[in-house]
Amino acid sequence: MRFTDTIHTGRVTFLGVSPPARRSDGPDYLETQPCQQLTCDLEGLIGDRHHGLALSSGGRQKTLYARGTSIRNNRQWTAISGEELAVIQENLGITETVEAAHIGFNAQIDGLGPITQLPALTHLVFSPHATFAPKRPEDVVWVVYAEVLPCEIAGSALAHRFHDPKLASAFPKASMSLRGCTGYVDKGGRIETGWYVHQLTPTYQD
Repeated sequence: MRFTDTIHTGRVTFLGVSPPARRSDGPDYLETQPCQQLTCDLEGLIGDRHHGLALSSGGRQKTLYARGTSIRNNRQWTAISGEELAVIQENLGITETVEAAHIGFNAQIDGLGPITQLPALTHLVFSPHATFAPKRPEDVVWVVYAEVLPCEIAGSALAHRFHDPKLASAFPKASMSLRGCTGYVDKGGRIETGWYVHQLTPTYQD
């Protein structure tokens, strides 16, 4: 993949995993468990319930596949910015702070601006180094697959946390075009809170 010459840099301010052992009908099912570091491989984030090279297709893939078809997992991680979380909170009209963990994100990345609509195939290079350089063995690379669409599942998680049932139905509208992005791991390794994130924008040439 070739990239534009401009490289933007932000910081990792939150990391978290979705515990696979939680009940799918539990009120805390969507929330991520904060951690200081994540270990990634080509199957995704180790210890996260979305870890795996393949997934069983559902409603998102119904245009192409029958439910339950085994397909490539392009949704191994999710990320959002603090800027987007603040707007969601404002749109919901609540004073409590909406955190990345509350609505199931694996990472909060600040300093890149809103990241919901990053172009597909944007490469996010996680590094302990403030400036980008290629071929560093310690760097981890995530690739953006798509924007995450709002849903009432996330709204229900906020409704439970903040004891306000109205948040479940209000969340989709309040978070439209603010719901972060999802993607897959292109190069594994360890990521730590506070690391830099270098955004490489694709030219869609290879």
